[in-house]
Amino acid sequence: MAKISERDNFLFLFVALVVLLAGCAIMEQFFDTGQGIVLIGLLFCMSASTLGIEKKRSLTRGWFGFLTVTVLITSIASILQAANLAVVSLIALIIFIGQYLRHATKLVLKAPRIDKNQIVGSICIYLMMGLWFAFVQLLLLEILDGGFNGIEHGPWLDNLSRMIYFSFITMTQWVMA
Repeated sequence: MAKISERDNFLFLFVALVVLLAGCAIMEQFFDTGQGIVLIGLLFCMSASTLGIEKKRSLTRGWFGFLTVTVLITSIASILQAANLAVVSLIALIIFIGQYLRHATKLVLKAPRIDKNQIVGSICIYLMMGLWFAFVQLLLLEILDGGFNGIEHGPWLDNLSRMIYFSFITMTQWVMA
């Protein structure tokens, strides 16, 4: 068995994202208030994998650390139903996932050769794009107060799994068109 190195980071991220998306669906099906746990899981998975991506770049880790702290603080406030901070929480999540997505895309596109890690990395980028798009849709729903047909305006954590579903459906339709 080959030794695990920092070049295998996308495999762990892929497993974490798949478990996270499956956990989101399971929480929505069986528990009413489980989306907060899923959100914390998302932040933990992405933050933990960020530390292993490039150990030489302390500036990047510092930036991701700052975003992680910002997202955690605003997410905890949002989980506690602080309606005034919902927009701030969503903006922080969009920035966090967007920066992570940008960094992961650079790693995949600037790799010296194509290997298993880059292929899995491109799948992770697709999954993260779906999550990013879901949070953008949640922000629009929060700001526009009912801007989507078929989705009621309410606490954004209650609409999280529906928006994740709709974001992946929308992305698939764009690819098929």
